[in-house]
Amino acid sequence: MKPILRSLRPNQEVWAVVVEVIAQNEVIINFSGDLVRVQNQTERTLRAGQRVLVRIEELFPLKLKLIYRHGSHSNSLDVHI
Repeated sequence: MKPILRSLRPNQEVWAVVVEVIAQNEVIINFSGDLVRVQNQTERTLRAGQRVLVRIEELFPLKLKLIYRHGSHSNSLDVHI
């Protein structure tokens, strides 16, 4: 596992940046220098340069949940590696 990813804990929320959109449902995101290929299993379209807030759901295998906050509301969308 990559260095920054080893320091993550379940339920922790962290910011990442979309580096590249490979396909409609596949992107590469950057966690403080660690690049991770992610399958976007949401209906949202992600774009390069977009900052995303993710919650760590599981570590092995790594499973993330994409968090969208609008005012006082949050919506969660599944993102799997």
